[in-house]
Amino acid sequence: MVAIWWVDIRAYADNILCEPTPMYTEGKLARETVRHFVLAKPETLCLKPLENHPRKRPRFYCIPKMLISSIESIGPRDRREI
Repeated sequence: MVAIWWVDIRAYADNILCEPTPMYTEGKLARETVRHFVLAKPETLCLKPLENHPRKRPRFYCIPKMLISSIESIGPRDRREI
């Protein structure tokens, strides 16, 4: 199991650059490539505002490495309640 803190990509709304959204995802590391991590059975939180994201849990989640601010290995007992 891994826990990843990352930022969602920047976006424009009404010609205004919005700040990237801080995110937290944990799940089983299914695959690692040069450019991204793929997590199986992920749980993801959008940290501002605090909510599950996406609302329906996907089977896999792909996070580009260039968006990751921190990553750590966690055991099943360390899994956070999200």
